[in-house]
Amino acid sequence: MYLHEAIYDIDELMRENLHIHTNLFSGCAKPEMVFADIVRTAEKAGLARIAVTDHVQEYDVEHVRNILKTYIPARDAMQTDVKVYVGAELSAFDTDKFTLQHTDLTTEFNLYAANHYHVSSWGQPAERTAVGYKEHNKKAMEFLIRSGKCDCIAHPFVDSYVKIDEIRNPEHPMTAAWTDNELGDILCLAKEYAVMWELPPKIVEGDPVFAKRLFNIGKEVGSVFTMGTDAHWLVNIDTARFTEIYKKILT
Repeated sequence: MYLHEAIYDIDELMRENLHIHTNLFSGCAKPEMVFADIVRTAEKAGLARIAVTDHVQEYDVEHVRNILKTYIPARDAMQTDVKVYVGAELSAFDTDKFTLQHTDLTTEFNLYAANHYHVSSWGQPAERTAVGYKEHNKKAMEFLIRSGKCDCIAHPFVDSYVKIDEIRNPEHPMTAAWTDNELGDILCLAKEYAVMWELPPKIVEGDPVFAKRLFNIGKEVGSVFTMGTDAHWLVNIDTARFTEIYKKILT
């Protein structure tokens, strides 16, 4: 399991990008997202650590094996000062189901998405309302955290994947439905199980009021946050362009 210390200094947080997709195993990534070029781009950006995290839906264990056997040797053959983790963006696709649930297989960085509600096979709440989605997402994350198989939760709480009008308005009712006590409880649960929280631009820029609330409560309880841009283009590997906006919103 990968875990770093709690970082609340924005400049230090920007020294990593732990959510990057490659062209070989993520169909949504641009052709330029070649593994070696990703590493070299990270070098030029002055990043200390990165993670390649290609999509894995449902129980596709063979896909995970292919990622590991392709990129671990490629990483080990490169000479670089960047710490490179070979991981995957795995799926917590219902309140009691997640990728790698029934196997001992693991990656160097198990990044789990719990809110890809736009995927057809993803579990949906009985009530498709802000509160309904919040409760479903909450239960899925709690179940995943307690499994002990998750290193980090990708773009947590983000409501942009939910395709109903109530969720997609500017007020973000799904994140607003989380009370401070509920946030504190799930952040404490994650700390107990050594699970980190990604703090991507989708949250900070996309939902700044919630982002500041999440960051402040996280600091109170000692949560560990990571930086990840969900990079599908080489230009998005460099985190430096987000530094000032993160400082403005979060501090």
